[in-house]
Amino acid sequence: MCPELKKMDKKKHEKPGLLVVGEWQAVKKKCLEKAFQFLGENEKDNITILRGEEVSEAQVIEALKTRGLFGNRKVVIYQNPDFLLAGKKKDPVKKLVGALERSQMKRAARLLGSVLAEKGLYPDTISNHEPHELLSLLETDAINIEQVQELLAYHLKEVQKGLETRGSDGHLLLNWLKKRDKVNRPGNSFVIIYLSQKPPASTIFKKFAELCHVENLTLPTGKGQEAKAQLHLFVRDMLKEQGKEIDSPALERFLQLVGTGSVSAIRNELLKLVHLCGEKGRISVQDVESLVVRHKEEEIFRLTEAFRQKRLGQALESLDLLIEQNIHPLALLSAIRNSVLRILAIKAAANTLQISPGCPYNQFKNTCWPDMKKTLSKYSATSLSKMHPYSAFIHLGSPHKIPTLYDMIEEMAELDLALKGSKLDPRVIIEKFFFKYLS
Repeated sequence: MCPELKKMDKKKHEKPGLLVVGEWQAVKKKCLEKAFQFLGENEKDNITILRGEEVSEAQVIEALKTRGLFGNRKVVIYQNPDFLLAGKKKDPVKKLVGALERSQMKRAARLLGSVLAEKGLYPDTISNHEPHELLSLLETDAINIEQVQELLAYHLKEVQKGLETRGSDGHLLLNWLKKRDKVNRPGNSFVIIYLSQKPPASTIFKKFAELCHVENLTLPTGKGQEAKAQLHLFVRDMLKEQGKEIDSPALERFLQLVGTGSVSAIRNELLKLVHLCGEKGRISVQDVESLVVRHKEEEIFRLTEAFRQKRLGQALESLDLLIEQNIHPLALLSAIRNSVLRILAIKAAANTLQISPGCPYNQFKNTCWPDMKKTLSKYSATSLSKMHPYSAFIHLGSPHKIPTLYDMIEEMAELDLALKGSKLDPRVIIEKFFFKYLS
């Protein structure tokens, strides 16, 4: 645990909450261990996970007060509450304008709701206001009455969701924790607050850290010798739990291969290394060098091939490996988008020429492909016209339909924005996309 957080965790008695900082893949086990310690084994149905950007603080309190389905006890895992991670907030009206410009209507509707909530409106009172009254509350000339009317007419539920997230400043949950802390017992409910990154210093965070047990599972940061020593100690401690030691040169080589930006990547590759070494107690450079990590370019190819063939399981496996190898999620999205565009272009060209996807390869190569190349060149898709005939043939045979491919391309703009600005785990964002289009 880092020194600043450790100082905040001085009380030794049982506290009514746990505050965990780190990557979800790395802290998930810790969160579930604490939950089952409180609930008892086999009580997963009494664990509720709520995301800060999707619920209000009042809804979290309500969940804590609600009894579990199969018992009196309940654990709520509250992920990334805004009031702890908030730095300099962007103007919500500007975000609303941006969403409208990109035709992201559902997102725009939620943003409209959150802006109106700041103006004092509630979900059950929005129907009392005319669209022009709501527009005046936005205090901007960048949005017109027609846009407000469209959001209310077609996306009212999303507007109401935005309105329901009002009032999340941390004090409701703080009061809930204080009441339970006074009697030195957790009661029938326990809250686990999960933060994906260390929050900025603030009075509200300090108060939460005093009332919760604190676990910091983030990697040491910085380029100095102290940060490097802490990182080495982190790896050695993980290996010690597995009954292993590692030579210093081997440790350096391991971190070169795996990287230093992801706790979950380091943990997963260490477990592979431990398994590879078998009964050996000390890990050498040779052991590390023989650690099988799939080549990144090869794995990206596997990912796009799985996507082309609509193989969900294989796509999820490749996604997991690439994320653990610290490949940026936007690079993965770019590779998937390029694959979608290739499939769409080949299918559209074939459709224009009335070429059947089921024609034999030799016929495709000798008769169809020359005409398709001309069509692709005509529409400035010169690079695609240089594809190998077999590559074009298998893209034509992809089970994805043209209307679905258009839907994917449209949704990828939202994916790009979500990967850049959402507090959700990038893995989760891409997985949802896969489940939607590969199932």
